[in-house]
Amino acid sequence: MASGKVLLFTGKDNGPTIEEYIKKQKWVWDNNWKWWVVQNFTDEAATWWGLLNQKKCSNLPDEEFEKLLLDRWSHARKQDKEKHMGLLPTGISLLQVHGLIQKEKIIVSINPSCKQNLISVNLAKKLQVPAKHIENTQVDDKDVQIYKDLKLSMERYVFHGDFYASDMNNTDVVLGYPWMELVGTTNINVQKKFLKLWYKKKKITLQDISINKQVESLKVDVEDVPGTDISEDEPLMIDNQTQTEAEVEKDTGADTSNEGSVVEVILEDKTP
Repeated sequence: MASGKVLLFTGKDNGPTIEEYIKKQKWVWDNNWKWWVVQNFTDEAATWWGLLNQKKCSNLPDEEFEKLLLDRWSHARKQDKEKHMGLLPTGISLLQVHGLIQKEKIIVSINPSCKQNLISVNLAKKLQVPAKHIENTQVDDKDVQIYKDLKLSMERYVFHGDFYASDMNNTDVVLGYPWMELVGTTNINVQKKFLKLWYKKKKITLQDISINKQVESLKVDVEDVPGTDISEDEPLMIDNQTQTEAEVEKDTGADTSNEGSVVEVILEDKTP
């Protein structure tokens, strides 16, 4: 047995890894390392060890015992990390659009893979929402604030809903599955980056901010070219349609936009 200070394993990120811990115990305690390994589990690691079949594990040969510890601990850590991502955006956002909350200009991500509608903690604090509209709850054993009945505007579309505060850095608000379920049927053009939905019997088009930037850049380029003008006789483009096509759609109810890259999303009213 080598001399040295007994090493504890807490399972926390600021401590040694389980591989380092086992290696140290082997070096200090030689053939008795298995007994000392489990005796010095503390905090999260002790709780985790208590959930295993300790008698069965301890009777395993040394190599099998070590492999089991490494596999089980790695699996437990992966599950723990996934569990605490419940209030962080996952997957890829379909669109990012401009929005407005209490006169604050914001970026809204539309991401149906999120289980809740989210609002960044920094934006929530900036809004100074009255206490009566804030509800405290727990998600994955973590205290979380829900901002109730916030009014969000995007173009001519207005939405009132509940938003869970989240530590997000790249966006202000995420409209997740609850919003998509509420809206119902939508037309999403992934290639041209727009989403069409019905609101108060009118069709609303939400355009990705990257497209808006391209349009603004194009306008600047056109203005810089001497003698360049847009003739009044040219068809006016409305949501990737000509004015004539839009009129046909209005009269017949047919959607004349490019159907090749349009995905129609229909969410049924059922629990996800």
